Amino acid sequence: MIKQTAALIFSLAVFSALWPSAAIAQKAEVKAYDAYEQIDEHNQLPLDPYPPFGLLTGYICYPYQFYGSQQFQVTPRRLHLLVAENEYLKIAMCPEYGGRLYYMFDKVRKREAIHRINTAAKFYNAGMGYQYVSGGLELNLPNAHSQTNARPRSCVSRRNADGSVSLVMNNIEKIGRIHWSVSFTLSPGEARVRQDVRIANESSVEARYLYWANCGIPLKDNTEYIYPETKGAMHGKYDVVFSWPTYEGANIALIKNVDEMLGVYMLEAREGFFGYFSHDDKAGLAHYADVNDVPGKKYWSWGWHEDAQHTKYTHTDGQPYGEVQAGRVVIQEQFDRLPPLTSQAWTEFWYPVGDIGVFNGASENAAVSFMLEPGSETAATATIAVQAAAPFRNASLVIKRGEETLKTIQEAALRPEKPLKIMADVDCPAGDLDRLTLEVRGGDGRLIAEVWSKAKKPKSFDSYFVPEKPKAARAEEFTAEGLFARAGALATDWFYHLPLQKRILEDCLRLDPGFSRAHSELGLMDFQAGLFAAALEHFDKALARVPDDARALYYKGLCLGRLGRPEDAHYFLRHAGRFGYEAPERLAEAEMAIQAGDLREADRHLGRAIASNGTVLKGLILRALVKNRLGDVAAARRLLEEARSLEKDDVFVQAAGAVLDKGAGPAAELVRSRYRDFPEEPLEVVASLYGAGLWAEADSVLNLIQGDNPMIRLYRSELGSLLKRTGRPPAGAPSGVDFAWRLEDFLALQNQLKLHPENGELHYHLGNFAYAHDLEEAGISHWEKAYELGYRDKVSLNSLYRAIKKFAPEGGAYFSYLEEAMKLDPGDPYLFDAYVGEVKARKGAGAAVEILEAGIGRFMNCFTACTTLMNEYLQAGAYDKLEAFAGRVNLADFWRPGLGRTWAVMKMAKGYRKLGEKSYREALADFAAAAQVPSSLEKNYLEDEALKARRLFYSGYCLSKLGEGEAAARAWSDALEIRRHVRFEASQNFEMMQVRYFQAFCLRGLGRHEEADVFVQSIREFASSLSIANARAASKKYLLDLALLGQERNLDNFERFDSELGITTFAGMATSVED
Repeated sequence: MIKQTAALIFSLAVFSALWPSAAIAQKAEVKAYDAYEQIDEHNQLPLDPYPPFGLLTGYICYPYQFYGSQQFQVTPRRLHLLVAENEYLKIAMCPEYGGRLYYMFDKVRKREAIHRINTAAKFYNAGMGYQYVSGGLELNLPNAHSQTNARPRSCVSRRNADGSVSLVMNNIEKIGRIHWSVSFTLSPGEARVRQDVRIANESSVEARYLYWANCGIPLKDNTEYIYPETKGAMHGKYDVVFSWPTYEGANIALIKNVDEMLGVYMLEAREGFFGYFSHDDKAGLAHYADVNDVPGKKYWSWGWHEDAQHTKYTHTDGQPYGEVQAGRVVIQEQFDRLPPLTSQAWTEFWYPVGDIGVFNGASENAAVSFMLEPGSETAATATIAVQAAAPFRNASLVIKRGEETLKTIQEAALRPEKPLKIMADVDCPAGDLDRLTLEVRGGDGRLIAEVWSKAKKPKSFDSYFVPEKPKAARAEEFTAEGLFARAGALATDWFYHLPLQKRILEDCLRLDPGFSRAHSELGLMDFQAGLFAAALEHFDKALARVPDDARALYYKGLCLGRLGRPEDAHYFLRHAGRFGYEAPERLAEAEMAIQAGDLREADRHLGRAIASNGTVLKGLILRALVKNRLGDVAAARRLLEEARSLEKDDVFVQAAGAVLDKGAGPAAELVRSRYRDFPEEPLEVVASLYGAGLWAEADSVLNLIQGDNPMIRLYRSELGSLLKRTGRPPAGAPSGVDFAWRLEDFLALQNQLKLHPENGELHYHLGNFAYAHDLEEAGISHWEKAYELGYRDKVSLNSLYRAIKKFAPEGGAYFSYLEEAMKLDPGDPYLFDAYVGEVKARKGAGAAVEILEAGIGRFMNCFTACTTLMNEYLQAGAYDKLEAFAGRVNLADFWRPGLGRTWAVMKMAKGYRKLGEKSYREALADFAAAAQVPSSLEKNYLEDEALKARRLFYSGYCLSKLGEGEAAARAWSDALEIRRHVRFEASQNFEMMQVRYFQAFCLRGLGRHEEADVFVQSIREFASSLSIANARAASKKYLLDLALLGQERNLDNFERFDSELGITTFAGMATSVED
């Protein structure tokens, strides 16, 4: 029998009265409009002008620019938003910030379902593009916190035939050259956002990528993250498995139970949902996708300790936030591989939930909470809450034990406005309750949502009580197979490891010279770097052992084509097609036919490619253009329409339309206007058409590009040469930035260099291409040649400086390039920062300070220069100068807590000097001032725990010397109140060990010597534990010195005053200068 409270019966009756049968058909229209929001943008613009080569940075970022990392300012911004709104939800996309879903406002509950920017966007250096800003649902490809996730992307709003509205972001990422789009669709009568994602590798070479949708969520004390998995891998330590949500006996899904920053990748996902529920707001958010499409799920929070919550000031505009993330791969730090000329597409759903508690089942249609409470040995009470994302009439709730139906609750009405809540008695022995499932079905029997039985869900455990064992090296790790696996792990890692990958693969071949897969990997690296003969040698060796390796056959065919051996290329490409590479090999053969002028043969190959795989644009578009050349305009337009059906907003499709219209009309104007601020997008089309041999068509698209950068100029010159136009590459500085990266760029540069061998700029760009592909010496050689030929802008000079300093630092000749660059632009903060460092290394700190003092007026908004000067003053003991200079600095809103801490350490150091003079009252005043950082340095300064413990100890010491014993005891007792329960992050435990060190001193001062000894012993044990097994030797020694010797240098190395406290030395703490 169904148990229902009077209130519930009344609510259902009212619901039935208010929801007549015609209501479902009368869905409110979805509105679509543009809106604008005024915010303050805390930014570090402009972008770093210098190419972020992996060899120099360790990041996979090139050919993008890093976000700025020197200057800081707060700039008013008027953001343009694309808005869609129905009766339940109001959503917006922000083109300026990467097309992210800027907000999702739940109109039913009048709350923001996801974290949003309200008044200030606070950018800071994080992620692969060195750029991150919180707020909204961030879209990332090809890597985490990707280069353009908060930079402008092309976005449009579209009204669809069914009355829905889609907000569409479309982009070509430059690293793997992957075309991708994300659309957020709001439909009439639905309280959910449908997110459709498509990625396509339209190039002839495989690409590495990872896709993550990173959704910020608002946090309160009782916000609970919801993931159905029971184990996860830690962000940054993904080889170790942790339990979820129970750890150390606590529910770490509840934010208030987590003191520290924590990221967890959920493992072995079997169910496709996750989300959060705020017990304070009685509302939350659900996400659903097919787990086979989107197996990646990630929890992220800064924690809930006071320190952690401080990010609401530094990283956002006052609202604590966390993140729930969905990914195409399980571990966010590992790349997946997208084969050449293939595409993938999937769908995700996001929707708000009402007061249903922590749900344990969800689909695209509804989130469900299904709880069972035993009532007797043979019966139980089921508590059911269902939040629908769309209306469903005549739904039924079916409770099953295996295939046996135990109870059916008929005529349940589901609507987005209000969750359905029901309690029901179920006849079931207590021992079988774990086998019970709940199905929510529509009137037609279709499954709406379900909750799996506890027996089907993974079993919970607590890994805190499972000892972590160090992994011993195994003999097989040093075999050829083991070395290849190591190289493969590096290839998937999100940082740059190309030189090490090559060395390991070469070691693999020393053990087994015929190891096929190692040769294939090295061959692909050489091919992408333009070393076609070397690549061919590797592919030959790979095929000597595995003759039918389709991948090696395909790339061998490409090599032969580039080496001018078309007949051999056709043979090996066709052979590769027999083993799964038919679409890409047919496209390669078609391009060779186009270049040979045989359009009929090209058309035949393209037809076969499309028949094999019609889900990519390139085959359709190339065939449309070939048909157009053959005079079959109708067929060309049919093919273009087929391409539009795949991805109408892709620039490849739009540019092809403009070509068919002869570069005039609406299609051409669309490309000009939509990509006015994104010249790199149509330029990718130009490169693809150039590589295919469609030079006139490439030139037609090139003429639609509004911008100007070095690669645009390169293709203008190259296509002009091919199309028999005269002229040299244009001189003068381009207005935009772009770096050579594509294989087509390399081929065009080589061709142009044959025509213009004395053009230094061409050598410079070839140097960029070579250096970006780990050809270190070749890159430097080209740059030196460019310099010799007179090409000497500050970017090329800085590349020479950095690369030669790394490659051949002996003698220091590289410094002259930096000096020359500085003369060209004395106001460049990157050059100034490097110059100060070089002067310090050569002439000492005093000379560096002189340079800083003379030039700092140009760099008062440069946090690096200001921090360097303050730290130099600190290290030199020039505290008065430091204090005076700090009065000139105004970086109040800067996110990084460096300037404030330098001030605090300076005040502490002044206090040490007073201690040396036994001027305890004055010293006490300085220690108190150390906690009062001027707001112009750091408006939201929060004293770190180790510094606070240190300051309180010294304050107590001064008070004790002044005879104020009670006040001293209070200070020392306050220090003992500094606590943080660190479960995961070894770095935070390291800081807490520093806190504990000073707390031991405080305990001595309070006469609690045995407790002090315990604290010191705990430091020693931590220094020897597995928790910091991978820490630097210097870090371990530091802690052991504290525990065993009690020694730590202060800035002034002043005399120790500790004998009266009963300890042998008087320890200070490392400062930011010594760190």
